[in-house]
Amino acid sequence: MKKISIKKLDEYIYYDECKNGLKVYMWVNDNLNSFYATLSVKYGSIYDKYLINKKEYKVKNGVAHFLEHLKFNEKNNKTAHDYFNKLGSDTNAFTTFKYTNYQVFGNDNVIKNVMHLLDFVQTPVFSKKDVENEKGIIVEEAKMTDDDAYTSMLYKGFNNMFNNSSYSNLITGTPKEVKEINLNDIKTTYNSFYNPKNMFLVVTGKFDPKELMSAINDNQNSKKFDKYLNPIRVVAKEDAKVKKEKETIYMNVTNRKIQIGVKINKNIFKGY
Repeated sequence: MKKISIKKLDEYIYYDECKNGLKVYMWVNDNLNSFYATLSVKYGSIYDKYLINKKEYKVKNGVAHFLEHLKFNEKNNKTAHDYFNKLGSDTNAFTTFKYTNYQVFGNDNVIKNVMHLLDFVQTPVFSKKDVENEKGIIVEEAKMTDDDAYTSMLYKGFNNMFNNSSYSNLITGTPKEVKEINLNDIKTTYNSFYNPKNMFLVVTGKFDPKELMSAINDNQNSKKFDKYLNPIRVVAKEDAKVKKEKETIYMNVTNRKIQIGVKINKNIFKGY
């Protein structure tokens, strides 16, 4: 186990890596009576096209977020929420452009909580019925962005700024895109990205790092994972010009709002 010193603070982080490639970061704080654990998968909404052994795969918009929802389903019609609720813990998740984050927060039983966080994320429980049942929930979530001024401005800005970039697509996908997602889309992306070598675990709070790391190693050593396929994201070429210089959105807002975006060539930042 390695100790990483945080400069200018009298703090450090314990770091270790499991045999299967899962990276673990532990930041102990004995002044707390709680813990917070997050398991992140380096797969988000912008991975809409990727290569595995030179074969190209195309992913429908919204699949990363859809997969996040389905991951809480467990065997025997149970969910991860059922397990954590019995422990008095709180669990949630979110999807970004670049990664998906699963989290649990609680006051005790840190080892039990972290083990189950690993278990439900790393165990695929998918069915056609679950996919169809989840569509209505996600469609309503996607529609909520239409009523939020800041979210509407953000995505409208991305759409006007980029010509080909995946950042211009809604993380949830549009209602139409959500309805087109099927079980094969979910399984393909899970098998491509949900591997310990493409994940990292962070635990903060009050706990014994050696005891926790020992439990994490035992948990990971008891599981079998397919070989990591090392998918490589295909990045669309983007030119310097914006697609649309300005646009006015009419919504029911208390105060007028303005958003300004500047498109800068990232190559000028080489070396930083």
